[in-house]
Amino acid sequence: MIKKPIALELEPNHANSCTMSKKTGGESSFGSGLSGLGSIIIILFIGITILFGDVLFRDKVLVPADFLSYDPVLREVLPDRSDIHNYLLSDHIHQFYVWHTLAARSIQTTRHIPLWNPYFLAGQPLVANAQPALFYPPNLLLFWFDPATVANIRIFFNIVVAGVFTFLFCRVLQISYPGALLAAIAFAFSGPMMVGPGHAYASCLVWLPFMLWAGENILRSPCPYLWGLITSIGIGLSMVGGHPESTFHNLLIFGMYFAARLLISYRSKRELTRYGFAFALAGGVGLLLGAIQILPFAQHLSQSAFASRSRSWTVTSPFIRKNGCPIFLRWLLCFIRPFLATQWIIHISGLSPTIRITWNNLCILGFCHWLWL
Repeated sequence: MIKKPIALELEPNHANSCTMSKKTGGESSFGSGLSGLGSIIIILFIGITILFGDVLFRDKVLVPADFLSYDPVLREVLPDRSDIHNYLLSDHIHQFYVWHTLAARSIQTTRHIPLWNPYFLAGQPLVANAQPALFYPPNLLLFWFDPATVANIRIFFNIVVAGVFTFLFCRVLQISYPGALLAAIAFAFSGPMMVGPGHAYASCLVWLPFMLWAGENILRSPCPYLWGLITSIGIGLSMVGGHPESTFHNLLIFGMYFAARLLISYRSKRELTRYGFAFALAGGVGLLLGAIQILPFAQHLSQSAFASRSRSWTVTSPFIRKNGCPIFLRWLLCFIRPFLATQWIIHISGLSPTIRITWNNLCILGFCHWLWL
């Protein structure tokens, strides 16, 4: 149930301050979001206890170690296992856990974050690789803890962040408490969060609700520039989360949502300029916060084989055929209707599953909003 938004105004004697009063007897959008926050945290911890009891009480680690018995190199020295749960999670044990083990040994020995991984062929960048996400806050615990403990803490941290800020975002929209609670539980324990909780994309995905919550407060608060700075924290943490593609998806959704909000809800040039500058401030400061990860990654990418191959493309590259279908047609079909032909569209699509799912859901939400009006 969506309640009517509460009108806010500046106090007459403090027109330049960030205080607010209510025209009606209800709560402010920020205050209504904080009410009930304790209960959602308790519910999230109950869900974590139920789903991850073995980790909490039996000293296990949330990495797919069962996959190692399937590895052609290690199968000779490991016990044979036929109950491998998910063959697609090999990145967690072959990459992320290995990278963090290397980082933990170097950090705890030299007290410096290692820039280089000498154990892959002739060596490769570690920090510039982006996916180890060594500047992501939970991963900084590698200064003191082993990678197994950090892996568990990071997953629990991401689940709580996802649930809490989904709840706050819904409450800022004046959605009822049960509805906000349901949305928080649904997102925190959704498929991406449960199937690949240790993957770097999860550490980026969880900051989208934070960005939307803080962005809504830019539009609803009498101090939009302060909330612009708060929004930048979510953008920066998404950038150091370890999956640049997912950060791009977050920014795409964030930008589309608030561009529509500004164009639909605000008409005066003064308002558009004011809020536009607040969002620009959020993006600029967020980029500065994430620069410690983005800059080395960008340099590494510019020297990669992918970049050299991209530079060799001609202006006719949109017409290059793959599987008998021009690339521009694949993009167009995917953008218009991501699930038009399920497996066929997935096969020929040039866009990632996240973009397809996001666009599909936005189409559904837009249609529902049209029906509501």
